[in-house]
Amino acid sequence: MVKSRFKAAVIGAPIAHSLSPRLFAFWCERAGIDGDYRAIETADDDTAFTETIKGLLAAGYRGVNITLPHKLRALQIANEITPRARAIGAANMLRLWRDRIIADNSDAEGFLKALQFHAPEFSGGAALVLGAGGAAPATIWALREAGCSYIYITNRTRARAETLARRFGSNVEPVGWEERGKLVPYADIIVNTTALGLKPQDDLPVSLEGARDETIIADIVYEPSLTPFLMQAKKQGLKYFNGLAMLVFQAMPGFHQWFGAEPGPAEEAMAFLQKKNLAKPKTKQIVLGLTGSIGMGKTTTAKLFGQYGIPVWDADSAVHRLYGKGGKAVSIIAARFPECVKEGVVDRDCLSARLAENASLLLWLEENIHPLVYEDQQAFMAAHEQAPAILLDIPLLFESKNKRQFDAIIVCTAPEDVRRKRVLARKGMSAQKLETILSRQLAEEERLARADFVVRTDKGIEDAGQQVAKIMGEMAVKYPQLAALDWPQRDK
Repeated sequence: MVKSRFKAAVIGAPIAHSLSPRLFAFWCERAGIDGDYRAIETADDDTAFTETIKGLLAAGYRGVNITLPHKLRALQIANEITPRARAIGAANMLRLWRDRIIADNSDAEGFLKALQFHAPEFSGGAALVLGAGGAAPATIWALREAGCSYIYITNRTRARAETLARRFGSNVEPVGWEERGKLVPYADIIVNTTALGLKPQDDLPVSLEGARDETIIADIVYEPSLTPFLMQAKKQGLKYFNGLAMLVFQAMPGFHQWFGAEPGPAEEAMAFLQKKNLAKPKTKQIVLGLTGSIGMGKTTTAKLFGQYGIPVWDADSAVHRLYGKGGKAVSIIAARFPECVKEGVVDRDCLSARLAENASLLLWLEENIHPLVYEDQQAFMAAHEQAPAILLDIPLLFESKNKRQFDAIIVCTAPEDVRRKRVLARKGMSAQKLETILSRQLAEEERLARADFVVRTDKGIEDAGQQVAKIMGEMAVKYPQLAALDWPQRDK
């Protein structure tokens, strides 16, 4: 087997979505270079990252591009740090030379050149940066280089914006998230570094109402090419650009350093990537099932998955909607149990008492209410058909013989004493009622045996969050489309 003369890589978690291997392969072919550039999935862990870099150094790799969540680790592992990377506080590229690791940041240069490419007339002024994680530090550095004398940074967690402002000094000012709209009329450029607006339930990062005609709007996302934020700019006739040019310009220095050749015109590379993206088939939506017996921490676990931008449908919430004012189940319940409907709302305690008097009524309830719950689930799925993944939270997923195909089923569990303490603390719950509920459910051993993944919820929310993060990391390797989700960024 002929070995490649030049080797480099991009490292992240997740990484399967990266366009960098496609871009570097295009440049290698264009320059006639025997090059090998690959995407390497590396866990969000200091030791795993260090071992990966050491392995690549030993294998003769010339360099590595770094993406989330490793940009701070890349800075910390380096023997040498460029002034630019040190000022930004993160590295997105490492040069590997013998036993040396040199950290640099080309994200800043990438955004600066993208701005100059799309708006060569821009000469500075006031900037509004939305978001304080990911590419925000490099964006601020670039805006200062572009001549911006006032840079306002806003973030949903204000403390992160304040930390970033302190790093860059006096002309960078943190602004409360709720105040961001007031700055729109004064901004010469507005840059979105968040993923807000990409999911159907999202609000836009900021309303552009009041923006001046000459204001430039930028979004670092390159797929979709026209985000809802940029669509807003387009409707108002404002100048705008996405993150594709930034992707290309930030990759150029690495290609030149590691492969020893010029990559060619940026326009050529952008046209190539746009053409390839148009040819991509629609990816399959990943459907996750979440289940667990009563008191096993299912609701909290569903919220942890929701932090990754996964739309969550909850069967219990669906029942509440059906039993609430105007709910489709109210008239059905009223016809059979009129005393259990009060002011147009089903009294669930009353209904439970009637069902307890006659176990055969459960079958009647299932025949009449379950189709409505399924209809609610179908409406949710239709509303979120463009999402890379959805999660269906179904308490009796196995017991109800749900026929839906799931890509993975997650089961929540906890020791019996923990479960009993949780459940018996609920209003209206008794030991006898708990035993009645459990008698209609699968044994815990059988439920766990059917699981693809298990989340143990007895050691606190932080521990459960780590388990969910591990599950998401494993699934992202198998299902690259999960990379399109809005993964939470942890403070380092």
